[in-house]
Amino acid sequence: MKILYPGRKGIALSLFDLISSDIDADRADYMLRDGQTSGIGFGNYDVDRLVDAMTIYEDKNDPKQKFYIRPKIKALSSVESFLIERFKLHKWLYFHKHVVFTDRILMLSLRSLIKANDYKNHPLKGLLTIENFHFSNYVSNDIPFDDVALISILRESRGIVSKFLKHSENHKGIRYTLSVYDKMLRILFDRENWSFAICKNVGEYVQLEEKIYNHLVIDRSQVSSSILNQYADILVHPIDSNEKHSEFQHTISANLSDDDFFIIETEKGFKPYELLKRAANKTSKFFLIDESSESHIPLTTISTLTRSLWDTWEREMHLFVYAIQLNSQVSQENRRSIYQDRIAEHIANLWKKDILIPGGDHD
Repeated sequence: MKILYPGRKGIALSLFDLISSDIDADRADYMLRDGQTSGIGFGNYDVDRLVDAMTIYEDKNDPKQKFYIRPKIKALSSVESFLIERFKLHKWLYFHKHVVFTDRILMLSLRSLIKANDYKNHPLKGLLTIENFHFSNYVSNDIPFDDVALISILRESRGIVSKFLKHSENHKGIRYTLSVYDKMLRILFDRENWSFAICKNVGEYVQLEEKIYNHLVIDRSQVSSSILNQYADILVHPIDSNEKHSEFQHTISANLSDDDFFIIETEKGFKPYELLKRAANKTSKFFLIDESSESHIPLTTISTLTRSLWDTWEREMHLFVYAIQLNSQVSQENRRSIYQDRIAEHIANLWKKDILIPGGDHD
């Protein structure tokens, strides 16, 4: 590029597009790989067509970055196909309820091991520390800290926890957390059936929202976006107000967990494409190059199909809630319906307290 544009600024910055953009080398690689290795059948697109259509565009009106690497407008159908396949992978693979649950309990298990170091006599103290994840353990250690090492630590912790739960009747607080930890590892390693999803699919998700509306005595048309998705968004992006943030700490998990069931909640969402701003027009930052006029056109301006991806994504499940059974004497029967009712009541109360729509009037 320096040869093509000698003396021009912004050339190095444009190379960032190759690894971080709506269509980049990273996504191009993992979509094909994940679609093939998972056997799901999604993730296929015309990679050759996209590569051939890429060109260097100089934007003389952009003071920060003058050069962009973007596809030509003639490759619109290939661009649309790429984004649709990415959406399908997220919907049916990355955000499948079992994948989300496994990912979440693995993360919570590792967090529990690290948290154990905060307690003087915790049985899991010292097995895993945050320092284990320092980059030096990956690049300069004779015995690298990798997946094998991590699985070995988790297996070792299983034996310690099993022995503690069998022989220790004291330490009620630690017993509860270790009972949760034990069940998570049994689900991870042995695939034991100690859990269920509160909402198994989008249909049940919509039904849960209807229960929330019934509590609020409002019509769905009065709400601009999914109430459950608003709650999920706050899980990741807490409200700035200290008072509201304090109230929001009383999450679904804290509200529903008890000695019989431990509730896990997590947010899973992604942007179908990057936005200039979250406005009604949903203008995309990503653009295509019109060689005939030597100009660029935002993708969402010329593709109604791409614009519809955002609306579709906003109606998908962003909040995933699971129940882990701790007491083997308690039945799971009818628990899903009971928890759905309790979640609806809890979310409705947050709405009434103006937690979910800051500054709104919901009474």
